[in-house]
Amino acid sequence: MSVCSRMLGGILCGCWRTLEDLCKLILILEQAAAAAAKMDASQVVLENCSDEVRAGHELAVAVTADPICIYLAIIGGTYYFVAKSSFSYIPGYYLSEVHRYTSLLAVGVGVLLFLLASFTDPGTVKAENVSQYISAYPYDDVVYSEKECSTCKIPK
Repeated sequence: MSVCSRMLGGILCGCWRTLEDLCKLILILEQAAAAAAKMDASQVVLENCSDEVRAGHELAVAVTADPICIYLAIIGGTYYFVAKSSFSYIPGYYLSEVHRYTSLLAVGVGVLLFLLASFTDPGTVKAENVSQYISAYPYDDVVYSEKECSTCKIPK
């Protein structure tokens, strides 16, 4: 069994001692992917762009973690391995040809929902609109009870 398949199995099945171990692995994989992407893209940027664009590129690729790229890499890689291993059985006795296309559609819908959730404004509770949120989400006095934020001095 290859190292990649063991790591993927560990990530998907939760076979890690702690969540911290999993986070460390994901950080290492992210840094390796960023370093590989940086090599190719940096050459193009260095040859064709201004200093301002170069600085922005360096910040985006080397410093800032980009969860959208990581998500797309995980989804794309997983879909590739699933398609490579299972598409030889489609069409088959139980599955028709349409399953090839619906699997791609399902992945596309998942990516679309992730992007919508990533770019949707979650809203901010301020002194002006706190009464609106309190009336929409009343306290249950089991988990949530009426308290005041010590910093903002508005009801929690």
